[in-house]
Amino acid sequence: MSTIRPMAFAALVLAALLSTACDGPSKTAPTSTGGGIFSAAPGDEIRFPTRLAIGPGDTIYVSDVEADRVYAYRDGVRTLELNGLAGPLGLAIAGNRLYVGCSGRHAVEVYDIASRTYVATLATDFLLPNAIAVASDGTVVVADSRAGTVRAFSSTGDEQSAISGLRFPSAVAVTDSNTFVGEQGTSRILVYDRSGKRVRELGGEIPVDVGQRNGFEGRFSRIQGLAVADGRLYVLDAYHGHVQVLDPETGAFHAILGRLGGCPTCLGLALDVAVGSDGHVWVADPDHRRWLAVDAAAEVAR
Repeated sequence: MSTIRPMAFAALVLAALLSTACDGPSKTAPTSTGGGIFSAAPGDEIRFPTRLAIGPGDTIYVSDVEADRVYAYRDGVRTLELNGLAGPLGLAIAGNRLYVGCSGRHAVEVYDIASRTYVATLATDFLLPNAIAVASDGTVVVADSRAGTVRAFSSTGDEQSAISGLRFPSAVAVTDSNTFVGEQGTSRILVYDRSGKRVRELGGEIPVDVGQRNGFEGRFSRIQGLAVADGRLYVLDAYHGHVQVLDPETGAFHAILGRLGGCPTCLGLALDVAVGSDGHVWVADPDHRRWLAVDAAAEVAR
């Protein structure tokens, strides 16, 4: 197994993500009408699917950092396009609210998908808003990978708390009681209560001498995405191109989803994971300009 350290791999991933993401104006807030514009007409084919979010009716929202757009698909058909963004990375959907981490504007922008309008900007001092999750009470949690922080905002946009000193937080998920942070720099999942107090850690780095798939269980190389659904924690390991399913309380291993190797439906550089209400586990695979239902290995976009 390669001995590339986690932060070195993170830099390689970011080199791909940020080749266009930071071309926007430095720390400049969008105009009062918002930075993005909705379009009903289908645009170009997706270039670099980066982050995923699942909305009502299992509509799949996907950020495309290379095209500076966010798309929505339902049953494989594009239903929405938001363009004019600046390096969209982190993505979350809550009701009609769409949250987009725009690295080029150092902001998390909020849009209403029903009226197709810009609503607000949470902050304009993020360095890399790489992952976003929204709790059932409307709290918005943002992982700023470059700043090493995870920040929480109320549903009205007031900042409530911040967790600092993290080593490249690359993924975040929330439940009614906990915030789960994927810390790529240590290959751990850090679990906090909603006040920001750390309550436990899960996982750890895979030893370099592990060569068999069953040796990966409950351990990781490059955590890139997290999702919690139906009492299960889904952890995307970008280095190995698979998703591990764990118990969110104990870290006990349940399953590995996704296949390794060179098959047509195998993952390349996997960058996010999301779980639909129907139980399908979706993974963004920008190497092949698509995302997959990894439980069935069904290709749905290219």
